[in-house]
Amino acid sequence: MLTFSTDPAVAERQMQAIIFYLTTFGYIDGDFDYTETKFIRDYIGRLVEHRVDTGLPNADAALAVVSVAAWCIKAELDESRVFGEAVAEAIAESGSKVALLASGSLSHRLWPNHLAEAGMFKMSSKFNELVDGMVLEMWRAGRIAEFLEMLPEYAQHCSGEAGMHDTAMLFGALGWDRYTGRGEVLSDYFPSSGTGQVNVMFTLPESSASVTPASAAGG
Repeated sequence: MLTFSTDPAVAERQMQAIIFYLTTFGYIDGDFDYTETKFIRDYIGRLVEHRVDTGLPNADAALAVVSVAAWCIKAELDESRVFGEAVAEAIAESGSKVALLASGSLSHRLWPNHLAEAGMFKMSSKFNELVDGMVLEMWRAGRIAEFLEMLPEYAQHCSGEAGMHDTAMLFGALGWDRYTGRGEVLSDYFPSSGTGQVNVMFTLPESSASVTPASAAGG
């Protein structure tokens, strides 16, 4: 098993290189099928576990992680909003300092298999790219209530990953349309296999500083 650098920045670049090479080899025969996807996912999972065990030996004592699946095929976005609100209530009752990570993407229209290799670092839709840009501007400007009004159509017409239930859960935890903060864009917007990716942080007012929700839109 590979051992990553103890420098977090170097370790991140090492992981990005591994993902790139694994994905490239997956496409080498022109068909990136389910078995190859599963192998890469499982291998990266083992690398992460190894990193935690060797690079962060005391992580369990300092950090507790609760994973929540957001692939809600039959649920409506409003149900995910309610779930997010329940998470916020539980956090408030716990008295703990908590960060929320909503991992998904912005638009999520993947290239068809025969175009996947050529489109690895390109957007699959100009429409999606432009709408993603508009959404980021809305987040920067604090136009959250307006964004939430368009969220169902955004998820539908721009192929939102997993129906964007992770986004609904996050904003439910933030207070939904009562949230008065702004999104701080932490990275450049970039395409990945046709999808729109970015990292954005949403912070709460000082009165609610025990919770630091962050939306990491990265597939």
